[in-house]
Amino acid sequence: MDRSLLYGLLDHIEMQLRLNNKQEQVEDGKGSYQTNDYIDNVISETKELIKYNEVVIALENMLENLNEVSLYIDDHARELIYDIFEGEIPERVENLLKCFSNM
Repeated sequence: MDRSLLYGLLDHIEMQLRLNNKQEQVEDGKGSYQTNDYIDNVISETKELIKYNEVVIALENMLENLNEVSLYIDDHARELIYDIFEGEIPERVENLLKCFSNM
C-alpha cells in the first residue's frame, strides 16, 4: 500500500470538503458541530488509525462519519481509494463508497 497515496487522499478530501461545503454547521445523532472543526476531527482520527496500520478501519470510519453529516467526497477521492487498494477494495469500503456515488 502506497502511504503517499493515502495521505494524498486525506489532503484531497480535506481541501475538497473545505472548498465545496457552504454549511457552517453539521449535525449527527449526538449534536451539532462547526463544519471545519468536524472535518479537522475526522481527518485527525483517520490519520491516527493509519498510524497504527488500521487503514481499512480508518477509511471505513471516515466515510461513515462524512456520510452521516452529509459531507460527500468527489469522484477523484473515490478513484484514489481504488488506487490505494489496487482494485482490491474491502467490501465494507466499497459499500460505503456507493453512498457517495449518487451525490
